[in-house]
Amino acid sequence: MREETTMLDPTAARKPHSVLLGLLALTMTLGAASAALAKDPPFNMSEVSNFDQAGQIYADVWGDGDFAYLAHFAQSRVDIIDLTDPSDPQLAAFVNTQVGSAQDVKVGDGLMFVGLESASPGVKIYDVRNPYDPELLTNVTAMSAVHNVFYHEGWLFVVDSSSDEIDIHDLRDYDPDNPPATISQATWTVDNVGFFVHDVTAVGHLLFAASWDAIRVFDITDLDAGPPVFLTLAPGDSVHSSWATADLKYLVAAEERTGGGLTLYEMVDAETPGALSLVLRDTFEIPVSRATSVHNPVIKDYRVYTAWYQVSVLVLDIDPVLGALALVA
Repeated sequence: MREETTMLDPTAARKPHSVLLGLLALTMTLGAASAALAKDPPFNMSEVSNFDQAGQIYADVWGDGDFAYLAHFAQSRVDIIDLTDPSDPQLAAFVNTQVGSAQDVKVGDGLMFVGLESASPGVKIYDVRNPYDPELLTNVTAMSAVHNVFYHEGWLFVVDSSSDEIDIHDLRDYDPDNPPATISQATWTVDNVGFFVHDVTAVGHLLFAASWDAIRVFDITDLDAGPPVFLTLAPGDSVHSSWATADLKYLVAAEERTGGGLTLYEMVDAETPGALSLVLRDTFEIPVSRATSVHNPVIKDYRVYTAWYQVSVLVLDIDPVLGALALVA
């Protein structure tokens, strides 16, 4: 299956020592060209470096160790960027997925999962234990035209952004040295998840589904015994994506619409089975004259990194005393 990968440098992969969210390091720079448009609020970061190639249209990006994995919009390609020296990002390798728009990518346990948007298979799994020498392992065909994927503690969560379903695959015993060529059936399928499910994220024992009309939360404590258990929801308008703090105290949801911004929820009784509730604490918006909408949030500690149309990336803090969002000066 090597025909779908390109090795650019024979150097063995360096042992990751965790550049702080390579995901964010690269995301900050990809939007830098539009940052100059931002006046109020400010573009509150400094560029360290940038990576750009003529003719490439970038989409989601994921960081793992010293490497960033850069998806492409309307192109069947994922770039793997070496950020060992954050001031000098280098293209380590790229994969040609052959089909689809390779818009979403997640990496964990030496595996790269690529959602292919408009094609079947919906997901391709690559071996990236050596990011300089990626190898196609498995086609996941259970759901086609996959828009977003998320990998968490050996479980792969898959959504297509056009239906109310979440496919869940148990990959805890997946062996990249002896992989199946195809995975055609999900371990669990959750349906009737709101209007449609655009994106999913998982933190600890909770799964968060951005289902456009609401953010819905499920308990994934015991996926061995059965599918996720619905816990609670908070209504919203065009709920596009979300992220929770690692301690499961706060959840930030993003609404992709004209004037759409961030909503901060406190997760009350998150550790008590069946008792979780989402309590609205704050909202954050930007005037439409400055930014059409927010797109994606990512949280590291209590710092929220958010991608916006027009003003690129803004960084906010969650104030646990006030239960509020505030721009980092």
